[in-house]
Amino acid sequence: MEPRFVGDYQLKRWLGCGPLGQTYLAEHRFLKKSFALKLLDDSFVQDRFFIDRFEKGVEQLSKIEGEGFTTYRYVGCHEGSYYVVSDLVLNDQGNSQTLLEYLKLVNFQLEMEQVEQILLQIAKSLDRLHQHRFQDQQMAHRGVKFSNLLMGKEGTIVLTDAGLTGLVSEEKMLPKIYKAVADEIPHHDSKFKDAFLSAFYFYAPEQRHGSHVNYLADQFAFGTLAYYLLQKKFPEGIFTLPDKWTDMIRSCLQYKPQDRPEKLTGFFENRSGTYATPVDAISRVLQTEKNAMAAVAPLEKKEKLVFHSLEVPQPKLQESVIARPTYDPDPLAKFKVDQNVAVFKPEAKTDHQVTPLLTQMSIVPNGFYSRGSQTGTRDERPQHQVYVNSFAVDIHPVTNEQFIRFLEAMGGEKDANNNDIIHLKDSRLKRHGGKFIFEPGYSRHPVVGVTWYGATRYAEWVGKRLLTEAEWEIASRGGSSEAIYPTGQFVERSMANFFSSDTTPVMSYKENNFGLFDLAGNVYEWCSDWYEYNYYELSMQESDNPKGPQQGVYRVLRGGCWKSLKDDLRCSHRHRNSPSASNRTYGFRCAADVDA
Repeated sequence: MEPRFVGDYQLKRWLGCGPLGQTYLAEHRFLKKSFALKLLDDSFVQDRFFIDRFEKGVEQLSKIEGEGFTTYRYVGCHEGSYYVVSDLVLNDQGNSQTLLEYLKLVNFQLEMEQVEQILLQIAKSLDRLHQHRFQDQQMAHRGVKFSNLLMGKEGTIVLTDAGLTGLVSEEKMLPKIYKAVADEIPHHDSKFKDAFLSAFYFYAPEQRHGSHVNYLADQFAFGTLAYYLLQKKFPEGIFTLPDKWTDMIRSCLQYKPQDRPEKLTGFFENRSGTYATPVDAISRVLQTEKNAMAAVAPLEKKEKLVFHSLEVPQPKLQESVIARPTYDPDPLAKFKVDQNVAVFKPEAKTDHQVTPLLTQMSIVPNGFYSRGSQTGTRDERPQHQVYVNSFAVDIHPVTNEQFIRFLEAMGGEKDANNNDIIHLKDSRLKRHGGKFIFEPGYSRHPVVGVTWYGATRYAEWVGKRLLTEAEWEIASRGGSSEAIYPTGQFVERSMANFFSSDTTPVMSYKENNFGLFDLAGNVYEWCSDWYEYNYYELSMQESDNPKGPQQGVYRVLRGGCWKSLKDDLRCSHRHRNSPSASNRTYGFRCAADVDA
């Protein structure tokens, strides 16, 4: 196209069009960096309603950022036309590609796991968007469709135009859609179907009728997308799906907005066993929020982050503790022994014969630290400050070569209470000839398949303990209250082990400011705390050295793992499971108190 400037941006290439206007690949005049520039349709300039909402909404639009969204970089007006500049989304091949274009490229053949990953990413993005407010209402996208879903690098899905469509009334949007479709008919008959269906079929009934629209219209669009990915067509009339999808899609496609789910990620939590049905998930979330908000007073005063100087304090390790199973003597044993033959009695092992292989530790100073997130999932909010005493923490997770010594000292995979320490089928450790061995090449990999009981018993054996959830998050941020990931403001696969096929040796990536390795990815790490969904709203009353709820069903896991997506690697992300559960992604590291 011929060179053309809009403000300080030179339009390089046309990318597409929609009801809001034309989108171009643009390069900044001075920075020489490429962006996506959306030039809004000229008809909006004459709409006083739109101009007012646009000017008031610009500040709120700038707050929509993070994984799953295109970040708005600049908003301006050039020769009477408004435009919005956002980050350019490119796939692994360096091209701009919509989700529909990707589906066509793979002939609409997606593995069920890939479908679930795509939907989970979009569900998380929409739930985060709905946490923002504009003019006392939850923000909505109101334009979820194929052209607004772009394929990013490493299979990520990025939502574009978030919040932008909400600045336009439905009375203005519908004619735009009809006009865009009508313009396509005489020129590109083959594109007519895609142009119409990719916009209109995602619209909720209230959008099609020009009625009042809120964020629940996005749930309808999500249900339409989920159905299309599974069935390769749009939903019409009565339909049937595999059992695990039917409830979610039907609840999203309800005619009345109030009958649709409040949150989309509730369905995926249900898949992991947290809730019985999506409807139960929603009602539990709502009830929890109501109870918590009624019981907790807002935090009026925020303390500043304070580091107190330490004169080379030493970790205070407990005495080594190991509890062995005991059994009652067999009363018939003497009748089973040949009294004429001397009985061989092997020398009993004592604890000192198996010495632990300890990990180097780093000290985190005492002080006030931020905890939680204002923009994360509901169980991460509200963000608040806590005070913790100094503590020492292992610089890396416990490895196979360290844990195998513990199993030798224990003499098996059970503790004194008959709890499983480790599930060998989920680990890289095996029994061979009565001894424990690890698979070749995995000595320095973090141990996996460990239960919470196993992690706790190991920590007692070496005279240490597990980190509390607050300590883990503080350690992961490396002293920065602004860190989103343990690696800082962003994370890439060159910085941590995630979205991969296996664990990597510990200390394979750069340490954080506290000298700690592998807090992002590789393995989830058990914490000592019980998990409670609304605990952060209550923990503001327990601001000094919080230890978590007094009881619960699940124990906390932190940090993401080798198969996680980026969102699970956030410092504030909370995961949980039964203390007896294990899999190939669960590991741990130890901590110790420090004498200040």
